[in-house]
Amino acid sequence: MKKHKIIFQDQAKIDVREARSWYNLQQYGLGKCFTADFRNTLLRIAYNPAAFAVRYGQNRKANLAKFPYGIFLFY
Repeated sequence: MKKHKIIFQDQAKIDVREARSWYNLQQYGLGKCFTADFRNTLLRIAYNPAAFAVRYGQNRKANLAKFPYGIFLFY
């Protein structure tokens, strides 16, 4: 299976860092768990972006497995 390249917008990078920091403030180590869940979701996207629900035109949304956070895929 082909692995697709993922490109982040600058604001998306900031959002992920802020989310990790927020989770670390809630409980020590929770930010690390968030990052792991985020990376696992990115791998799922990279290998099969069509597996995620279409939202907002042709764009898709991938929800993290353990955290209430979504990643939008823009084409």
